[in-house]
Amino acid sequence: MIKLSPREHEVLALYVEKGRLKAVAEALGISVATVKAQKRTLMKKLGVCNSVEMTTAAIKRGLVDLEKKETNDEK
Repeated sequence: MIKLSPREHEVLALYVEKGRLKAVAEALGISVATVKAQKRTLMKKLGVCNSVEMTTAAIKRGLVDLEKKETNDEK
């Protein structure tokens, strides 16, 4: 079992959703460099070599929720 911190779960979920370091950084109010470092840590913990493998591993292992969240536009 892979142990991720709450912040790592948040970064992973946002990366799977948004697909870009800058978008994740903006959503969390942190620097792109910080997200990049967290992404490297996540990739190491998941045993993957690139972003596609990280996203696939996160989905296959149930680490992210793919259900679409309701937005303000849908209300």
